[in-house]
Amino acid sequence: MPSINRAQILGHLGQDPEVRYTAAGTAVANLSLATNWKGKDGRESTEWHRVTVWGDQAEWIGNAAKKGDLVFVEGRIQTRKWEDREGNTRYQTEIVAHTAVPLGRTKKAQNAEPDPNDDIPF
Repeated sequence: MPSINRAQILGHLGQDPEVRYTAAGTAVANLSLATNWKGKDGRESTEWHRVTVWGDQAEWIGNAAKKGDLVFVEGRIQTRKWEDREGNTRYQTEIVAHTAVPLGRTKKAQNAEPDPNDDIPF
């Protein structure tokens, strides 16, 4: 039976996209997206997602999106494993995006002063 590895999220950028280039010249953008949800008890919680975008789309999102923007991301979930300098095993789970589309600036991102009634965590 086939399997599916697909993630779709709609969230706000916690910081401007960070665009770097590989030794071969391929662009890589790293995004930090926040999504909010409300539990049955009425409390809200924020989940942060690491997103990696490659190639031309990485360059585009790096120029088109800024902190606070609402961004739609679709891709696959990937967990990487490595050893740090002290020999500890580390894991990082991220979404490797094949689609990353900024949907515009939020009211809070457009204002110089934050709205105290806005629950976005940045």
